[in-house]
Amino acid sequence: DPERFMRAHLSHIVDLAAVTQLLREDGRLALEVAGGSGEPIPVSRSSASEVLQRLGVAPGAVAGMRITQG
Repeated sequence: DPERFMRAHLSHIVDLAAVTQLLREDGRLALEVAGGSGEPIPVSRSSASEVLQRLGVAPGAVAGMRITQG
């Protein structure tokens, strides 16, 4: 379902409904996902703006932001 899933990075397709937190790591965006391995999922620079848009987050409001889905 392309409305629920997207490619966040070349090696990662993410269920956007499972994202629990947005992180900045070394200036780059990463995602924490419920039920994942516990390792943050990197977001490519080319996908970052779409990830933020689809999660309804303003680009400047990211560091350690928890996401409430619903």
